[in-house]
Amino acid sequence: MNRRSCAVLSFLLCFCMFITGCSSEAQQPAPITIDDLPGSLAYGEASILLSAVSFCEIYAAHGYTGYCVVTVDRSEIDDDDVYWMLNRQSGEIQAEFEINAYLTSEANSLENERMSQLRTTYDSENIYFVFYSKDVHREHLNDFELGLQMIMSPEKDLIAATTQYYYFYLDAEEGVDYSDYDSVLSENEKKVIIDALNDKIDSLS
Repeated sequence: MNRRSCAVLSFLLCFCMFITGCSSEAQQPAPITIDDLPGSLAYGEASILLSAVSFCEIYAAHGYTGYCVVTVDRSEIDDDDVYWMLNRQSGEIQAEFEINAYLTSEANSLENERMSQLRTTYDSENIYFVFYSKDVHREHLNDFELGLQMIMSPEKDLIAATTQYYYFYLDAEEGVDYSDYDSVLSENEKKVIIDALNDKIDSLS
């Protein structure tokens, strides 16, 4: 069984264990795997699109940190909907829409390591989710396998029958230099990462 199969199996086992522990009255729809971009995500009567997923590595502090930018096209929903979709208030289980990113790198002995979320931001066209690897890694991350778990839960309740799970997987391309930001990231993606890093630096000063 290859690493991709193991990752899929791991996700599905966790999902099945979660479902069996929930009330039998809440019957969630089966998880959906998005194979090609753009991929449609249902949001009420509207839809948003998973339009791009990109990965890069940055060398600093004697090693490499991986960064992932997930871009969602939100042209069909207004700013009020986006605010409530992403808002996470104290006491609530989750936002209406959230993404978890998991990183695998054989060279760095990583197996589905959950990435930390650096920032979520949006403009008039897109929502950007920025993730980074928790630790600095000695070896290049250009053998990465990336798994995304997207949770659309308009009732902000993981056991609600309206909760839909989506998955997307991205593998490194052989021969690509993921430290060459100009070739692997769009201008918008570079700006989102730079802004997020600058905000983090400012918050620490």
